[in-house]
Amino acid sequence: MEEMLKEEIEYFIAKYSSSDLPQVLELPSDLTLPVLNTLWTMQAGIRYHLDDPKLRDLLSKVDASFRSGGATGGYLNMFPWLRFIIPRLSGYLDMKESVESLQDFLKETIKEHKTSLDRSNPRDFIDIFLLEMENQTDPSTTFTEEQLITSSMDLFVAGSETTSNTLGFLILYVTSYPMIQKKIHEELDKHVGRSRLPELRDRSNLSFVEAVIMEGQRMSNVAPFTPPHQASEDVELNGYTIKKGSSVLFSMYSIHMDKAYWGDPEFFRPERFVNSDGAVKKEPRLIPFGYGKRVCLGETLARASLFMFFSSLMHKFEFNFLKEDSIPTLEARDGFTLSPVPYRVEIKTRF
Repeated sequence: MEEMLKEEIEYFIAKYSSSDLPQVLELPSDLTLPVLNTLWTMQAGIRYHLDDPKLRDLLSKVDASFRSGGATGGYLNMFPWLRFIIPRLSGYLDMKESVESLQDFLKETIKEHKTSLDRSNPRDFIDIFLLEMENQTDPSTTFTEEQLITSSMDLFVAGSETTSNTLGFLILYVTSYPMIQKKIHEELDKHVGRSRLPELRDRSNLSFVEAVIMEGQRMSNVAPFTPPHQASEDVELNGYTIKKGSSVLFSMYSIHMDKAYWGDPEFFRPERFVNSDGAVKKEPRLIPFGYGKRVCLGETLARASLFMFFSSLMHKFEFNFLKEDSIPTLEARDGFTLSPVPYRVEIKTRF
């Protein structure tokens, strides 16, 4: 996993450090494809070029779909008949077109895998799933092509969207606070040096980098709610009755922004995650991946991706806002996930 992350990061860095002149990044969109490539390599054995127009168009549709609703389903969840009256204004058509475009893309990829499948040497997740489908004799099995498409969509969308948005927020925060960026550079230079990029083994020495990532996850709240779950039985909670079958969403935003606990949750202050001895301070109320046995399945990969991408980009580049642009807002765009309002940064290679 680390080798795949390193390879993708090196591709990205090579593209933007090929000139002595500062270059411009459009965020968070310019980070979506490299993050997706690390997932897609495991899933489909394919890596896409960073300028691939087909995939960029597909990702823009996915982003539009995420921005068209909220974690609770929005108006369509409360008034589903709106899709017949105002299909475009209600966001129904945007979501439908996005899902269909992604399904068509995945169906084409699965079809290609079927024609080139080597049963003695499976290459990736899709190959292994196809082999499992062939081995099934139970007619009620969930190893079906429909399930493969749905699982692939979960990996494709949820993994790339949340990680790239978190990275977009992190770069926005450190560019807004130059002294924090300077402190990150100093820690990286001290513990990693200038001759190589950071690796996962460096995490224990990069406590401030880790603290910045943790504070970025707390403040950005990219996934403000967990996906809906269902109560399996009647439950009494703080005087309220939650009936069996009720949809239940867990608000991580309210926990991460609780003024009574954090004191100043509206301020970006990584030091809240650093002990007096300089080590990372674990906070039980930092839960960006959820909590309990339904915690996000992709947590391990997401944590590794965030650290590798963020530390490597900070190691290689200095970030500044463009003088001709207005200062970007730290407020988020609403949707199923939260994302930064699109902004631009100038990146200058550090030598």
